[in-house]
Amino acid sequence: MRLSAAKLHLLALSSVCILASADAGSIADAKDWNFSDIKLTIANGSAARITASTNVTGLPAAQTAP
Repeated sequence: MRLSAAKLHLLALSSVCILASADAGSIADAKDWNFSDIKLTIANGSAARITASTNVTGLPAAQTAP
């Protein structure tokens, strides 16, 4: 998954569930994105990589092995 903000600002995602992905992917050039009440199930346990972005909040950290 790769999200590129381009001209998208003030994004808010709430109660979103992504059930399966091999990798968390990346978000670039985002501004004022807020995620709340989300659950990501990522096969390799990685966290989304945030680059060249400001005020991106609410994404979970990388998963730890059980």
